[in-house]
Amino acid sequence: MIISSGLLCLITALIGLIGLIKQKQCIALIHIGGLMISAIIEFSTATMSAVSKDQFFMKVNSSLHESVVHYHQDFDIKNEFNNLQMTLGCCGASYFRDYLKIHSTTPSSCKPTSYGFGCVAAITRYMQQYIILLMYLCFIFAILKGIYVTISILLFRKTVGKENSSV
Repeated sequence: MIISSGLLCLITALIGLIGLIKQKQCIALIHIGGLMISAIIEFSTATMSAVSKDQFFMKVNSSLHESVVHYHQDFDIKNEFNNLQMTLGCCGASYFRDYLKIHSTTPSSCKPTSYGFGCVAAITRYMQQYIILLMYLCFIFAILKGIYVTISILLFRKTVGKENSSV
C-alpha cells in the first residue's frame, strides 16, 4: 500500500511538472487529484496501522501457540521455531511451560533460565517499534501532502484568475 502511494506520488509529481511546463489546466487538475488520492491513501494506511495492530498480534499469538503444538511433529516448524527462539532469545509461545503443557521436553534452543519470556512477547516488542514508526511516517507524509495539495490549489486558482482577467 505504501509503495503504491509512493509511486502514485511520483507519477503525480511528474504530471505536475508537465502541467507547469505546458501550462494546461487539465493537467494541473489531474496533478491536484493525484495528490489528494495519495494523501488519502497515506492517511488511511496510518489509520489502519493504528487500528489493526491488535489483529496482527492476535494472529502471532495463535500461530505461535499452534506451532508449539506441532513442534515435534513437523520438521520445518521445529527448525523455524528453534531459529526464532535463538534469534529473539525467547522460549515457547508464552513461556517455556508451553512445551510441558503438550507433554514434551523443552528444546535445546529454549533456555528457560536465560529467556524469561515467550516468543509472542518478543515478536510483539520487536514489531511494535516498526508499526509505530510506520504509522507516524504515514501521518506525517499525509499532512505534508495535504499542505502540498492546498498550495497547489491556491496556485491553480491564482493561475486561473490571471488567465480569466487577461481574456
